[in-house]
Amino acid sequence: GPDLATLDRLAATGMKVIASGGVSSEEDVKSLLALNNPDISGVIIGKALYENRVSLPALLALVSRTPKG
Repeated sequence: GPDLATLDRLAATGMKVIASGGVSSEEDVKSLLALNNPDISGVIIGKALYENRVSLPALLALVSRTPKG
C-alpha cells in the first residue's frame, strides 16, 4: 500500500500531495481518506484500474461521501 506516514508528513508542510505508488485497492484509498489531510489532493490509481482491481465509479462515490478535512 501507499506510505501513509510519509504522505501525511509531506502534506503537513502545506504542499499539495498526490499519492502515487502502492495504491492498488479501495482499502488503500480509504486509508488515504482516513488521514483526513486536505493537502493530500489526489491519488494515482492507473495500474489498479487497468488491472480491474478497483472500480472508478465506486471510488468516486466513496470520495464524494467523505467529508473534506
